[in-house]
Parts: sequence; structure tokens; C-alpha cells
Amino acid sequence: MKRTAWLWVAAALLGFQASDVTLRLAAVDTHFAAGATVQALPLLAAASSAAVFLRVRRRRRGMQPSDARRQPLDPSRNTPPPISAERSHNRPLPPAPGARAWALAALFGVLQFCAGNMLFYASVQLGGLTVATPSVQSQAVWAAVLGGLFLRERITRTMVAGIIVFSAGIAALTWFKSAGAGFAGDWGWAAAAGLAGGLAWAGASALQRACLQRGLPLPELLAAGSWTGVALLNLLVFAAFGADVWRTMDADAAQKLLAAGCFNAIAVGSLAQALRSIEISKVIPVIALNIVFNTINGWLWFDEYVNAGTVAGMLIAFLGVLLVQEPRRAFRAGRGPA
Repeated sequence: MKRTAWLWVAAALLGFQASDVTLRLAAVDTHFAAGATVQALPLLAAASSAAVFLRVRRRRRGMQPSDARRQPLDPSRNTPPPISAERSHNRPLPPAPGARAWALAALFGVLQFCAGNMLFYASVQLGGLTVATPSVQSQAVWAAVLGGLFLRERITRTMVAGIIVFSAGIAALTWFKSAGAGFAGDWGWAAAAGLAGGLAWAGASALQRACLQRGLPLPELLAAGSWTGVALLNLLVFAAFGADVWRTMDADAAQKLLAAGCFNAIAVGSLAQALRSIEISKVIPVIALNIVFNTINGWLWFDEYVNAGTVAGMLIAFLGVLLVQEPRRAFRAGRGPA
């Protein structure tokens, strides 16, 4: 079972890789808001379809007892005989999520599909994969900070060290990426957008956990969140830029963005399957390998500028992510308090 779960983790990692590379191909001239919208459409369609299917199946199971199909009809009434509660094999429908759960789902969509996706797309467009991916992997660091501030989770010295190491890695990566120009120019904006996107995704992860704890199924959460986030994103973009942003996208870019969205949907589904058997603290370091692989992809496929300094910064940032996660892994494995 665990071996199958790790295959799902590998599928998620490959899916995120394919999504990021395809997104990089489409991010040359397309406006970041239009690109983020089109990329979200496959996951929106898949989550909506799964949510409708699961809801219909639950209703049918709750309304059609299995004994009713096996008993003969009463000729005088042409209706099935009554079934006692003892003989009924109905499983009660789960309680419907409350208004608070749906409100949290809407806020999850704003952070995940509106703010996070748009900022990551902008980071890729400005700095390429070698800057955007390490910056957005700050999601793990932000999650530790938010947990300590709002969820009363303990922040250990190792986690603080990880946050410092990660920050140093991002600073070194951006400095050497811009050939010593520091945070000036597009590289600085790319790193800032990636860090802000990581913060948005960390907040979305916390809201996702809160929604699932309140009984909201994952497909319905993703469907409600994606509809809310994409709708708000388009309203804001239309108010700020008008319809001109959609003229920056040609048919070729739209196809690549849809392909990136399909790969992302596959990765999200694979990750959800893996998390049914493996703790998230063990999965995050594997997914964080995107920092390494996307640096290689940026250099190999897109001729992005890479030198010894950028490689060192990338590895330092990756080490920071591992340090932030290690106390939680140790606690859940029973090797000491977190």
C-alpha cells in the first residue's frame, strides 16, 4: 500500500514538472491574469465533475435501500412493501457542511486560484523557472510561520534556522541570477511575486485543512474554490485592464496553458491519493525537489542563466525547506517533541 502511495507521489512530482515547463512555454507574451485563468480551467472542470458525481451517488445510496430492490411488489398497490429500520441497509447521508465551511472554501479559492496562481505565473514570466520555483516553495516556510502565529504550533530552533537558511538561499539565488544587481529589475520582482505566491498558497493550505475537517469533500472544495477564485480574478482584471489582456493570448498559448492545467490537475489528484496513506510531512520534501528539477529544466530547455552562485542558492533554499519540515517529521515519527 505504501509503495503504491509513493508511486502517486512520483506521479504528482512529474505532473508538477510537466505543468511548470509547459507554463513556461506559454508565459512569454501572455498576460499573467489571462494565463492564470486558462490554466485553472482543467482543474475546475475535473473538480466540478467529480463533485457532481459524488453528490449524485451519495443521494442515490441514501434514497434507495438495497432491500427494496430484492422484495416483490404488492400487486394491489404496485409499490414495494415497507422496510423496517432493522432491515434497511441504508447508510445515513453525511451531515451537510455549514455556511462557515463554504465561506472558508470561497476564501481558499481566492488565495489558491486568484492570488497564488496569478503571482506564480507572474514570477515565471519575470524570472523564469530558476527564480520562480524556489521562491514559491516558500510555501513550506510560510506554513510554519502561520502555524506558529495563528494555530499555536510550536516553532523550534531548527525551524527558525530553516527559515533563515531558506531566506539566505533566495537572496543568493536572486543576487547571482541578476549578475550582482541584487533585487533590482525583473529578478527582484520575480522573487517578490514568488514569495507572495508561496504565502498565498500556505494560507490556502491551512484553509483547505479547515474545510476538510468541517466535512467538506475535497472535490466540492476544489470546485467551489476554483469557481470563486477564477471569477474574482477575472472581475479584478477586467476592472483594472479591461478586455485587452485576452488579446495577448493566441491559440498556441491557449493550448499550452490548457495542457499545463491538465498536468496540474493530474498532479493535484495524484497528491490527494498519496496523502491518504502517507503523512504530508514526508511528502513535502519530495515535492520540494521541484526547486532542483526546475532549475535544471530552466537551464536545459529555456537557456536560463545559471552559474555556480545560482546553483548554490537553489541548494541552500532546498536545505531550508527540509530544515523547516524536519521537526514535524521527527514529532510524528515519535523521535521527539516538535
